[in-house]
Amino acid sequence: MSIQIIKAGILDRLQGLPGTGKQHQGFSPGGSMDTIAHLMANALVGNKRDAIVLEMHIPAAVIVFNKETLFTFTGAATSATLGNETVYSNQPIIVNAGSKLSFNARANGARIYIAVQGGFILKRGKLQKNDVLLTVQSFDYHFEGVGQLHALTTGWTANTGEFYRSNVIRCIQGPNFNMLSNQEIDLFQSKSFEIDIQSNRMGFRLKSEPIQHTIPPELLSTAVTKGTLQLTPSGQVIVLMADHQTTGGYPHIGTVITADIASLAQLPIGSSFGIVWIGIEDAETLLLLHETNLQQLENACKFRLQEYFSEK
Repeated sequence: MSIQIIKAGILDRLQGLPGTGKQHQGFSPGGSMDTIAHLMANALVGNKRDAIVLEMHIPAAVIVFNKETLFTFTGAATSATLGNETVYSNQPIIVNAGSKLSFNARANGARIYIAVQGGFILKRGKLQKNDVLLTVQSFDYHFEGVGQLHALTTGWTANTGEFYRSNVIRCIQGPNFNMLSNQEIDLFQSKSFEIDIQSNRMGFRLKSEPIQHTIPPELLSTAVTKGTLQLTPSGQVIVLMADHQTTGGYPHIGTVITADIASLAQLPIGSSFGIVWIGIEDAETLLLLHETNLQQLENACKFRLQEYFSEK
């Protein structure tokens, strides 16, 4: 099975989960910006967690399915037109061969993730018009044709609201946090930060009134990670994202907690949010809760898919 790009989007790429074990060799983890959406998409079509998905940005590409298949889209809450029918995010959809998928330009979020049954075969680089994306053959679910319809939904939708926040991002203290004065720390929690247009997959530049600080501008480079908050000499903040470098010399004042990375990744350019500092134990508790909820969602999807297709 394959799909074809008939109109290119903005920086659309095939993505896996972030890599592990090679950052000490200078390799960025990369992978999907919103790993929650990545995992949910695969769960909704019965794939393994690490199956390759298509990461798309708003405005998204227009694609055509060349064969009947099971697919879904997650991440930004939006609708799409499939043939002459409207379909919505976070639900399994059986699509007919030859159906064209185009997304609504208005979305609550910044990134869409498409998963197909079996997963995509990785193709590196930005996707272009006429690119053909191959998929892994899967025999997990068998279904009859959807007839004259372009799409057939399974009748149920995954509830994703508990995984996302919109206006407050929680962070833990970084190794250089104590170099800030109490006044500078208070400024962080009272400010609103706007995602600058210069932001990308390497990092989000945050616009705000500069935070005047006395931290030495030249520090020894240290390891950084996805979510690292760096304070530049000019007083602006950078949040490192999926394609971040492996080390950095700017003061490392904090890290976005893992449970809130997906929320941050879904904030569009120009949107604003606040920062709240929490303890490591609270961050670990929130991460465990996220993982528990995600496993419950995966189990529910598996059960509902088996139930649906056993009746066909």
